[in-house]
Amino acid sequence: MPTLSRRAALTLMALAAVPSAALTAAPAQAATLLRATGNVNVRSGAGTKFGSLGVLKKGEQVAAAGAKQGAWQPVTFRGRTGWVSAKYLAAVAVAAARPAAAKTVAKPAVSTVTKPSVKTVAKPAARTVAGTSAPIARSVAMPSGVVTNGRRVAEAVHTHFPQVATMLGRRRDYDSDHNSGRAVDIMIPDYKNNAALGQAIAEYMRANASAFGITYVIWDQHIWSVQRGKEGWRRMSNRGSDNANHKNHVHVSVR
Repeated sequence: MPTLSRRAALTLMALAAVPSAALTAAPAQAATLLRATGNVNVRSGAGTKFGSLGVLKKGEQVAAAGAKQGAWQPVTFRGRTGWVSAKYLAAVAVAAARPAAAKTVAKPAVSTVTKPSVKTVAKPAARTVAGTSAPIARSVAMPSGVVTNGRRVAEAVHTHFPQVATMLGRRRDYDSDHNSGRAVDIMIPDYKNNAALGQAIAEYMRANASAFGITYVIWDQHIWSVQRGKEGWRRMSNRGSDNANHKNHVHVSVR
């Protein structure tokens, strides 16, 4: 390994003794601004014996070009270093530069799209054909406890005679088919003024007796039966009241 000369060794030792901070260049400081408090000559040297480079007018600003020497302040004037009597200069207060404010980027507004309200559209009333088991088309008091044929009769009335709101079915009545659920009473609204409606229903049941399994129909104190169909409507004896005489409802018995 080559031996270092005495001078080189001393140089290395000197460098090692210098603090690392001294080897780091100090950051450049911003120049100090000075303002003239009155019109004053800028001299080429620190004294009145030096020639004038120009006049610094009141209010004009210049940058300090170094530390003040006695009563004179070196400044940078028109690209050159000049000297100005310090008593005509005042430091310009410079606000410390604030870090640029972080721009707040507004998030784009999220548009809330209102969904259109979903209208519930009522399904049109189902119109059933006599003899089918389609669902009832509208709210109506249907006969309870009746056999299948009785239900089909009620559905047909509901479909073809929407004026009817009430029909009666099974009830305890040992002298009629209601007791076994084989009869339906079709109540005629405002029967005293709606005899035509009752007659139309009675004729409809007579015409569709085979399809509905009807055995007989009673209306307005008259009876028609499949067994004696050729005789047509036969008058019945007076039972005393409009209800008993079937003037307010059409009675339909089925198998």
